[in-house]
Amino acid sequence: MVWPPRKLEDFGELFQAEQKLREGVGSGLLIEVGKNVPPTENIPDAVLVRASFIRFLALGGCDNCRPHEKGLQIKGAFVFGDGPDGAVTKGIDLQNCELAVDIVLVDCLVPDKVNLIAARAKSVAMVGSFLRGGIQADRLATKGGFFLRESRIFGGASLPGANIVGDLDCSGATFEPTRNEQGEALDALSADGMTTGGAVFLKVKKASGTVRLVGARLGGYLDCSEAEFVALNDAKGTSGTALVIDALETKHGVTMDRSSFSGEVRMLGAVLGGDLTCKGASFTANQDKSGKPGTAFIVDGAKIGGKLYFLDVKKVEGIFSLSQVEVGSLCDSRESWPSAGNLVLNDFRYGTILMGPLDAKSRIEWLALQDAKRFESDFLPQPYEQCAKVLREMGHPADARAILIEKEKLQRKARRASIWKGGGELPRYAVLANIYNPVGRFWHLFWDTILNGTIKYGHQPLWAFGWLLDFWLIGAAVFAWAEGERDFKPGSVSILASKEWVGCSDGEYKKIKYRSQLDCYLSQPEAASYPPFNSFIYSADTLLPIISLGMEANWVPDDKQWAGWWAWWYLILHIILGWALSLLAVAGFSGLVKRD
Repeated sequence: MVWPPRKLEDFGELFQAEQKLREGVGSGLLIEVGKNVPPTENIPDAVLVRASFIRFLALGGCDNCRPHEKGLQIKGAFVFGDGPDGAVTKGIDLQNCELAVDIVLVDCLVPDKVNLIAARAKSVAMVGSFLRGGIQADRLATKGGFFLRESRIFGGASLPGANIVGDLDCSGATFEPTRNEQGEALDALSADGMTTGGAVFLKVKKASGTVRLVGARLGGYLDCSEAEFVALNDAKGTSGTALVIDALETKHGVTMDRSSFSGEVRMLGAVLGGDLTCKGASFTANQDKSGKPGTAFIVDGAKIGGKLYFLDVKKVEGIFSLSQVEVGSLCDSRESWPSAGNLVLNDFRYGTILMGPLDAKSRIEWLALQDAKRFESDFLPQPYEQCAKVLREMGHPADARAILIEKEKLQRKARRASIWKGGGELPRYAVLANIYNPVGRFWHLFWDTILNGTIKYGHQPLWAFGWLLDFWLIGAAVFAWAEGERDFKPGSVSILASKEWVGCSDGEYKKIKYRSQLDCYLSQPEAASYPPFNSFIYSADTLLPIISLGMEANWVPDDKQWAGWWAWWYLILHIILGWALSLLAVAGFSGLVKRD
């Protein structure tokens, strides 16, 4: 027998199903040689078709068996391999062939590999079929689509470099787990570098093994919704990946709604013109050798032109990484967040938060799910700054400030921890503090506490005025108490040297039954014009360095008396606090206190 058969007579006597194909191939109808997918054992003779006969018809047949323009359409056939030993496959071998018509296999069983390497076809459809040997279609070029709907596939489907003008549709397909002779897990679907003019439907019933579309270029969207992806471990037990779409480019979006992923999902550096949606999805990372979950979903470096929908996600067990991702809008929900330490947001940039919590408390909890140690850092400020920027632009300035204050608190805490361990850089304002001794190290805690308690690290400088108000009232109370004990005296040197004041000293005021030297002096006509003491005015005058109300120059505590002694020392503290709080307020408003 000539191989491959070039003429109808080369096939000798045709099988019953082949004769039926020869007679009906020109009708343009689906030729039914069997009702359902044939069994793998005890195969009826009525459904037997040689793979070489399928090839013969697909390449144009003969004058008496020319396929119709609608294509070669077969249902229920058992396509057994009759190719020579040593070939890529003993089954359907169309490598480098120019197919004259569409190939449609419905509910067929193909026990050997289907070879479509570098073939050129209109459309290829294997719907509801059992492809026990898998498909190898590297660099396949179709003018239409490639369909594996509802099919069951062993050995995987390989389409790297394929150029499909229409859609790639695997809806409802089942990719069975397959390993090579060395025990290595084979990919369920490998389509690296593939280009399509339409969409890719991966709404598979179940894909056991890695599904790869690395560097694929899609004219439509990628639909991975309502599917189940299960990674296989390699021979060494290393966890595999469920879906890999690194460097994917699509003019539209990617949807993973209501899908289940067991194993790592990767889309590093992908470029999406539309949305990435994960509504109701479930992500479960494989465990490493220590028993801890690894990466569940990594989107690092991706550019998403539309929105990121991470809503109502059923489970995220493992790391969810959005490092260096750019997206137009974020839509998330609290129940969709991963557990503490498993969220990566470093350099994650988004324009708005369309759905999800907008209050500072919730977003601080969200940001706290990060683990900076993944980047060999003590703290990552960018995610806090980005969140604050977005909230501010959305009209939530108070929440934005709260997030920046939290960022400052955590960043300074991390710096103190680093300095305490002997690392880190000493800030400019503490150059005299030696980081290698306890005094220098505790200086940071002291200074950070002051900045937090007074002006919230420069983000709320009005807090300093609140403290000034508190100390004004405290000072008024202290000075009123001291004045009530008559332990104040005139602040003028000329008054203290006058005969009126001196005459009331040395116990003279007691002889005439005055309570104090001050009362004795004020009882004299010469003191009638002296400004009266007011504790509120005196407290403000001594507290605020930028104003002068005249009260401070006229009165001073008498430190020789018991209440005056206490008022004197408090006055020194009062003046120092006034200067410090005023300078901090000015520094906060002017930006001299660094906010980064």
